[in-house]
Amino acid sequence: MTMDRDFDIFFVWFLWGALITPVNGAVLGSLVKKISYARWYQRQAAKSPNGRVMRKARPFWRLFSYRWRLDLWICGAAIVMIVAGALIWWNLAYLPADDFGDANDIQQATVVTIVLLSIGVPAMAFGL
Repeated sequence: MTMDRDFDIFFVWFLWGALITPVNGAVLGSLVKKISYARWYQRQAAKSPNGRVMRKARPFWRLFSYRWRLDLWICGAAIVMIVAGALIWWNLAYLPADDFGDANDIQQATVVTIVLLSIGVPAMAFGL
């Protein structure tokens, strides 16, 4: 109500969505990794005679996933690609063809959707 009527509200929603989507991807990646690590740790502790888990030092993976958190950055970027591809796919499926554009626009949107999803889904799996 405090915004000027000429201000484009779509831009505000797009901006917040563009900021929140990668954050949600990073949080989702962190949650999945934490749950899977806790289960792995419990299994390893149950196998050990004294209940302690000893791991081998892996300096590259510690730098990659603990210090720089690049795995969560990958999850954030991947979820942006997945959401963008899903939004385009939803518009292709549910908008009338006349509202979406001509046949060339539909073909280009289909190619972009396939590219976004084919990169985003494996990137999310790699990040996890």
